[in-house]
Amino acid sequence: MINVLEKVITIINATAAPGGDEIVNQLFPNLWVFIAHIVATLIILGAIIWFAWKPTKEFLKKRKDVIEKNVVESKEARIEANKNLEISKQELLDSKQTAREIINNATLEADELRKDIEKKAKNRAAFIEKEASENIKKQENELNKKMNSQVFDLALDAAEVLLGKKIDKSENKDLVDSIIKDLESTKLKEE
Repeated sequence: MINVLEKVITIINATAAPGGDEIVNQLFPNLWVFIAHIVATLIILGAIIWFAWKPTKEFLKKRKDVIEKNVVESKEARIEANKNLEISKQELLDSKQTAREIINNATLEADELRKDIEKKAKNRAAFIEKEASENIKKQENELNKKMNSQVFDLALDAAEVLLGKKIDKSENKDLVDSIIKDLESTKLKEE
């Protein structure tokens, strides 16, 4: 490289006009100064590479590793979040299904309870009605017996008065009973 520069300088000097030496000297500095500048530039570049580029490169590599680690972690977190989301959705669906089942069961139980209460109420009403009907019949029978007894006594008293003699109740009871039955059947036919 030095030889090339010397040849260029020689050619320029040979073709230069008088006083051109000064221009060439100003354009091309002294060879040793030029070499010193190049060496200094190389040293400065080496120092920059050594002190600035290597730490910067290491920092960038560390930063790249951190970013890659964060990307991997975020992908894993996203996958985990999606799994949790699916699990949550499934749990929500299960909860809704369970709630529907509980509501349906409660509705069915309420319907069964209502039917049972209605059945018990109807049975109770039928029992009360039957009991009342039996009481009415019983009272009717008692009243009929009383009335028959009173009619029997009146008939015997009337017969005694008409016949003028004492009539025995036990002997004529059958006769009076048949008369009462005839009267009752006549009364029922009239109604």
